[in-house]
Amino acid sequence: MIKNINQIKKVLLILSKNMNLPIYLPVSYAKILKKIKVHSQIIFYQNIDFYKYMYNSKFVIVSGGMSFFDAIFLNKDMVCLPQYKHQIDNVYKYQNVKNIKILIYSKPYFERNFAKSINYFSKKGSGYKKATKGLYKKKMKSSLTKIANLL
Repeated sequence: MIKNINQIKKVLLILSKNMNLPIYLPVSYAKILKKIKVHSQIIFYQNIDFYKYMYNSKFVIVSGGMSFFDAIFLNKDMVCLPQYKHQIDNVYKYQNVKNIKILIYSKPYFERNFAKSINYFSKKGSGYKKATKGLYKKKMKSSLTKIANLL
């Protein structure tokens, strides 16, 4: 979750300009969005529904903390916007194993590179999964083994 309000605003504006997919956000973002004109469809969810929405998303935007490992488990394409050193370490350890775009907010050309990444993932394959498929033990074991190898 992005902590800096200005970063949240910038990311949401870029998203709304560069894709026609719905944006799923925790309900805690609702107050922030009242002050921003976002052109995309925004769906707010309760924290208890986090995995349902992540599972059904075409791709995810994560910071590199615990949600990063959740996305690995769910085999999601990701745009990572790490904010802290441990998050940077996490995403760079895994970047060659999964389709991950890593962007640092303070780096030059952030907006352009973020927009490119969003366009790439939003146009890539269908990406959607049906929640009725469930999560299989074999997949879980494989994902947990990958995560354990990173630690």
